[in-house]
Amino acid sequence: MRETTALGAALAAGLGAGVWESEEELRRIAQSNVSAFWSRITDEKRDEMLQGWEKAVERSFNWA
Repeated sequence: MRETTALGAALAAGLGAGVWESEEELRRIAQSNVSAFWSRITDEKRDEMLQGWEKAVERSFNWA
């Protein structure tokens, strides 16, 4: 694994966002030696979340 810092940040963020249910699930993932991620959300949910992210980014314009 070349970039363990980024992986750790991604796993922690996913745990906080509810992508994974527990630290135990993360341990199983780490031990499974799997290097791919398959989304469990629908295309509709992804689009809804993307729109929310785009709205948040737009609101941040000209803050400084």
